[in-house]
Amino acid sequence: MTTVQTAAGFVALDIGGFRIQTSSVVIGLLNGIPIGLLAIGLILIYRVSRFINFAQGAIGVFGASVVGTLSVVYSFPYWLAFAIGVVAAAGASAGTEVAIVRRLGRLPRLLGIVATLGLAQLVLAIAFMINTKAKSGITFPKPPGMPTFTIDTVQIGPAYTGMLIVSPILLIVLHRVLRSGSLGLAIRGTASNPDATWMTGISPYRTSTITWAIAGAVAAVSATLLWPTQGFATIDSLGPALLLRGLGAALIGRLRSVVGAFAGALVIGLIDFLLRVNQSTTKYVDVVLGAIVVIAIVIEAVGGRVALSSAQWNRISLPPVVERYRALPTVRHGVLVNTLIGLFFSWLALLRFIDNSIAFTLVTTMAYAIVAMSVTLLTGVGGMLSLGQFAVAGFGATASVIVTRETGGNVIAGMLAAAVVGGVTCLVLAVPMLARPRNMVLEVTTLAIAIAAASFVLGQSWALGAGAKPGHPVIGPFRFDLPRNYYWFAIGCVLVAQGTVHLYRRSRLGRELLATRDNPQAAAAMGIPIVRRRAQAFLAAGAVAGFGGSMLAHSRTTITPQDFPATASILVVVIAAVAGLSSLGTITLAASIVVGLPLLAPGDIVLTVTTLVWLAVIVLCPRGLAAGVIPLRNWSIEESGRRRGIVPPWADISPNTSPDASPSPSTAASTAPAASTLPAVPSSEMLARDAGSGAGPGASALAILAAARSTSRRASPARSADTPGQPILVATGLVKSFGGVRAVDGVSLRVNEGEIVGLIGPNGAGKTTTFEMLSGFVDPDAGTVQLAGTDVTAWSPQRRAALGLVRSFQNALLFPTLTVRQTLDIAAGSAPGTTGRPNRRELAARAEQVTGIITAFDLAAHADTVLASLPTGLRRMTEIGAAVLLSPRVVLLDEPSAGIPHADIDRLGSLLRSLRDDLGITLVVVDHDLRLLRSISDRLLAMHLGQLIAEGTPADVIANDRVRDAYVGGSAAATARVLGHV
Repeated sequence: MTTVQTAAGFVALDIGGFRIQTSSVVIGLLNGIPIGLLAIGLILIYRVSRFINFAQGAIGVFGASVVGTLSVVYSFPYWLAFAIGVVAAAGASAGTEVAIVRRLGRLPRLLGIVATLGLAQLVLAIAFMINTKAKSGITFPKPPGMPTFTIDTVQIGPAYTGMLIVSPILLIVLHRVLRSGSLGLAIRGTASNPDATWMTGISPYRTSTITWAIAGAVAAVSATLLWPTQGFATIDSLGPALLLRGLGAALIGRLRSVVGAFAGALVIGLIDFLLRVNQSTTKYVDVVLGAIVVIAIVIEAVGGRVALSSAQWNRISLPPVVERYRALPTVRHGVLVNTLIGLFFSWLALLRFIDNSIAFTLVTTMAYAIVAMSVTLLTGVGGMLSLGQFAVAGFGATASVIVTRETGGNVIAGMLAAAVVGGVTCLVLAVPMLARPRNMVLEVTTLAIAIAAASFVLGQSWALGAGAKPGHPVIGPFRFDLPRNYYWFAIGCVLVAQGTVHLYRRSRLGRELLATRDNPQAAAAMGIPIVRRRAQAFLAAGAVAGFGGSMLAHSRTTITPQDFPATASILVVVIAAVAGLSSLGTITLAASIVVGLPLLAPGDIVLTVTTLVWLAVIVLCPRGLAAGVIPLRNWSIEESGRRRGIVPPWADISPNTSPDASPSPSTAASTAPAASTLPAVPSSEMLARDAGSGAGPGASALAILAAARSTSRRASPARSADTPGQPILVATGLVKSFGGVRAVDGVSLRVNEGEIVGLIGPNGAGKTTTFEMLSGFVDPDAGTVQLAGTDVTAWSPQRRAALGLVRSFQNALLFPTLTVRQTLDIAAGSAPGTTGRPNRRELAARAEQVTGIITAFDLAAHADTVLASLPTGLRRMTEIGAAVLLSPRVVLLDEPSAGIPHADIDRLGSLLRSLRDDLGITLVVVDHDLRLLRSISDRLLAMHLGQLIAEGTPADVIANDRVRDAYVGGSAAATARVLGHV
């Protein structure tokens, strides 16, 4: 490092040819100011909505475009145009919250992200359509009346001094409004507890809308001040790239600290400018900034741990076909039939309408569709959103070009290499998320990679460089060189990709991935290796994306990095959402709308209209275009079934079904009984009698349950309450605190093999937290957990399940988009002793166990109904049946009577006793129904304020004075009502 004195007398540092001048530092810090304003808007929205607005930068650009158009085209005074642009952006932001984010609030969070990504594309298209004469920094208006000064021979003009003067004023106003005013109080209240704010007379909706409006206004100020300092502004430079910088600053502030975010923005602006001003480092800008963002989000916990359970995916999943129709040829071979129909129309179109120009556009559209299929697999099946899939496609294309060249023009070998490289690349991108599964890690990381890949990585000499000649495929006598010829090759590639994703989704891996998407907590409790399944999904999705990238590459004479822009990664996500995140059949149609039409008819108007159309589809029809095909599918299936004598579901008339009800072939499978009834559970005497009667498989619950456990390596003999075994579950000194609240304080307990132990206590006693630590979902601050003599304190829920510790959950949601049969099949395949690649005999044994459980628990009428449509009682029976199939030694039941009618509680008690008496399963039960616990428990443990306060027989514990005080505060009348009649 050397010190150099410039001609103006300023000191500059020279570090290996990298020069840092005083003027560069000042300009870099000034460039950080608008980035800081953008970050502040992101923080405001996140605090009030727990949502990252990916359209924030685009809304700011829209406001700035209004300023530029009014000032340059219509000669409005600058500050009047400035005010109108800020108000326009505020309105656009508030409208986004009301029309999109709030409307999609009850759907999976990822759909809201996709919607704002789509909105960003629409807003940017509108912005550049209305701003035709001020797109460059030179032509964009600058704030008048601002001073100009010189640093080190560099003139600091009005654009920068405007930042220096306007930004502090805005920050002071925001600080006073948000800290001292009623709005700031409302925002803080809504952020901490939106439900409680209703009680104070404050509407969280109104507060959220106002906050979004403020954030939009701030974004407009940011973009208006930044635009004059840019070169020729494009959607890429003021779209994802600007958003990434704002996100990086917000993440440095941990999405909470305005001061921290602004400081981070100054650093980002400084690094950005220093890298750009030095010729040797210009190309590294996006790579370095992307690395900063990735490190920031991986280090910091954004929004805490990812939500562990969700019942919302059923709202956007397509309903399944009713079981009675699944044997029909049109259903079994539906994919093949649709493929043949599609090929026929493709051939007809090629003969009559398609020339080389149109074929070239259609091939591009199909390549986008293939990459979008990888998004369907990753997001629709896995519940994980990657914003870098087209970057993965670019890496696949690079591999395909290299291998094709090295193998003497073997394109097929190149495409296979593209699939391998794409899979590995996608898995590498997922490592931060797999290592730290926190909110926004994957989305932000992949967005950073997409930008870096487009601007730097793919342009390297070892990759695509300034352009590479990929070569065209030749198969036998067929040479696919002209676009009309390649059109058929592209169709074949689409069919291969679609078939791959379809088979993956229908496989056991796909069902387990769906389970981890629907409810990671329940999946972990069932022993599903969540990280492994997600890693496999990234490999498969990356392979599909890499394959799509290679198909695109070999359709060109020359392929360049510009064919894989960062915005393309957003477009393929939009395509998947427009088609329907759970649908493959309409994905090519969606690609035609999102990508094909703008390519066929280029222009701002067509781009804006098509963008508006697909954004409306996402917001108004969350199931996508596939939802419009379902009625036609149902009608054709019904007609085909009627010709074969199959009675439609709506024709079934039963005492519990209205004759006017007419469910469709799909919705009939989701129709739930009117009441939450629990299937009858036979007594042990009846079970034994049935077992000896020679009844067929499934007739006896006892025989079925015993058969299910006989396959386990750890099957244990049944024990009665009179002959308890050795301690099987032992906890010592468990302690857990959340913030300043100690939820569990030194709890020690022992559960013997063959016991039923009840855990009671008022709300807030620490029961659920204790369960969480016993089952491995929460790490204790102190203490140990032993299972069958093994210390499992540091073990994951999956490892504990493999050793025999299984738990249920109070809500009994399980996997809302899976059927009862699919859920039980997953459990049967997760039991200890099962193999990863079962043979036919093992598969038949599993199927028999599943069928037996379905019959034993009286679930046959609902076996092919999705769980989201079932009442709590039936979901509870499914959950217990799944637990039995896992061959557990200990089952932790959390509120098993919750949601079950009072009249069915006795049946539930009979079932729980039969699990212990007939199968030897040890039970630990948390429940507020003391009558149930008293009837089934050998011992009761009572908790209060995180501590165990009593232990003993049910009668002794219920009579304990400390227990009565904990429940009812010592009131004799309340004691009689709550505890006296149990």
